[in-house]
Amino acid sequence: ADIGRRVSAYLELLNDILVDPNLRADGAAAVVAARAAVPPSFLPVTTFWGSTASRVRPIRVVDRASGDVLEVPTANLMTERIFKRAVPSPAAYVVDQDSAAPYRELLGRHALPFDVLGEARVMRVQRCVLDRIEGDFDPVHDRYGGRQIVTCEPFTERSFAAGSLVVPLVGPSWRTVAALLEPNQLYGLYQYDEFRDTVADDGTIPVWRIGSPK
Repeated sequence: ADIGRRVSAYLELLNDILVDPNLRADGAAAVVAARAAVPPSFLPVTTFWGSTASRVRPIRVVDRASGDVLEVPTANLMTERIFKRAVPSPAAYVVDQDSAAPYRELLGRHALPFDVLGEARVMRVQRCVLDRIEGDFDPVHDRYGGRQIVTCEPFTERSFAAGSLVVPLVGPSWRTVAALLEPNQLYGLYQYDEFRDTVADDGTIPVWRIGSPK
């Protein structure tokens, strides 16, 4: 219902960034740095926003009636991303040919690069199993439903058929690739029926984590 107001707000914000030379320069520098960054040795899969110090910080707001900019002291401002769980970064992901169709469409919508195997290939991979989806709200940790509980096995060699998708964790899009495909994400694809249907009866997730060469 408020999509028009949202579009207007984003356009106004974008305009403010582009017309201010300092903001524009800062934004361009941040984009260049983000595109040049390489994946770390680990991927955060369970995170939350918090504050790591007992302090009161001001939030700048605009009074709608007067237009004045006010500073409101706030003790509950949570702007730090805290990692609760992380997993070692894979070299890439491979999606089984039998389940590739919805993943291929997803990758295309996000303009993410991937390769299609022209012939069968043996790779060193890690199988991940979806144990369950927790659909209820968790009042203890204040977490909404749709949590994926996943167990991963040690790396082993497995053959993948022609038509399987190989998605590298390289280039400026690696963050998006990991956010979408990493099976260990607490909130990920398998809370949605389209992708939950690709999980095998034994819980095997069709996205396998590719390890580094031996």
